[in-house]
Amino acid sequence: MSGPPEERRKYPRRALVGEEVRLEVPIAVDADLLDLSSGGALVSTTAPLRPGQRALLQIVLDREPFTAWLDVKRVDTGTQTSREHRYHVAGEFVSLDSKSNVYEAWGSF
Repeated sequence: MSGPPEERRKYPRRALVGEEVRLEVPIAVDADLLDLSSGGALVSTTAPLRPGQRALLQIVLDREPFTAWLDVKRVDTGTQTSREHRYHVAGEFVSLDSKSNVYEAWGSF
C-alpha cells in the first residue's frame, strides 16, 4: 500500500466559495477612427467598452505609427444591424508612446 500522494504545489491553495472574482482579458478588436484631436479620439467598434476603462489605440497616420492609451469617457450606441452592433467610444489620451505625437503626425490643428 502506498501513502497519501505527495503534494506537488509550492504554495497551499484555498477555496474561495462565494467570493466575487473578476478576470479582465485584453483583446484586440478592429475599430474605425471617426475623429482625432490633440486630446483624444472617437472610434467606432464592436467592443462594448465602459467609461473608466482604458484602451490602447494603435493607428498609422501619414505612414507613421501612432500609439496612445485612451481613458474611455463616453460610449454611445453606433450603427445597429441584425449582424453587427457598433459603439461610438470617446476617449481622452492619457499617455502617448515616445514616437506618437498628434501634432507631428497631422500637423497643427
